[in-house]
Amino acid sequence: MDIQTGSKSVIARVGGVFLLAWYMILVVLGGGRHLVRLHKVLSAAIDRTIGPRKKMVVGFMIDQSLDIAGDGIVLLIRKNKPIWQAGALNGVGGKVEAGEAPVDAMTREFYEEAGVHTHPATWRLYSVLQVDNPEKSGKAEIYFYVSFVHKSIPIKQMESEPLEWHAVSDIPHLHTVDNLKWLIPLATAQLITTITGIEEAHHGTTTIGR
Repeated sequence: MDIQTGSKSVIARVGGVFLLAWYMILVVLGGGRHLVRLHKVLSAAIDRTIGPRKKMVVGFMIDQSLDIAGDGIVLLIRKNKPIWQAGALNGVGGKVEAGEAPVDAMTREFYEEAGVHTHPATWRLYSVLQVDNPEKSGKAEIYFYVSFVHKSIPIKQMESEPLEWHAVSDIPHLHTVDNLKWLIPLATAQLITTITGIEEAHHGTTTIGR
């Protein structure tokens, strides 16, 4: 790195610190309406520093019509790829395509893997994680969604990875991707603010949320 390039890098980082401080003040004074803007600023700053992150979605559909230990059951997928997930349970999901909104990617992935059409309004975004792990996900921004239903949903395995319903209370004892041990309890905590009308069917039982 030459002196000129190094100077630009230092100036960019100092400027980023001041910009972050300014948006933090706005969030404190103006409330949540500035959070989305702050997230975009932070994501852009990270992209400039370490390169763009791939975007991914993971969703947990929780069926409360079968009430096991009061928490219901959650739909998971038994992974066979990538290698580090092989044999473990994870949520349904995948990559966000170019120009695609994360929630639209969630509905698309759920149909492609579970054979069920869902409306975007049935999916609630409850966590966004930024990871940088070369041995696993690499540089990624992962959007986690939850959908609560109160009826039996006709799930159909569409790909090579099998789908399985498991009691939420059993998650600590199952072979899952590590972060599911806390991501699923966090998802169930969203029930108190579940979007009303989520359980209404539209044109049969294979489309939910409209």
